[in-house]
Amino acid sequence: DTVKLHVDEAIPLSEVRAKFTKRLGIIIDTENHNEETITQLKTLFEQNEGKYPVNMLIRDNLVNREFAVDYKVNLNDDFIEQIKKILGYDSVSFFN
Repeated sequence: DTVKLHVDEAIPLSEVRAKFTKRLGIIIDTENHNEETITQLKTLFEQNEGKYPVNMLIRDNLVNREFAVDYKVNLNDDFIEQIKKILGYDSVSFFN
């Protein structure tokens, strides 16, 4: 059996995030994060101003609340790594 694969376009992995992402989602769990976390994120957002809107999902005692915030950010690797260090590696999502 032979499998044929037809490709219309090949995109380097380094460019996939920027090409297909429409907004950034971050998850903040009130059990693990506090007001200082929000201050760190605000500073990080201001330092990485860009074109991608940010949505926050706040987890508070098993209740999830989603907010769109007034920041737009760049999605460079350093910025994403800094968010992951602040919130945890499973707290970042990319939405198209």
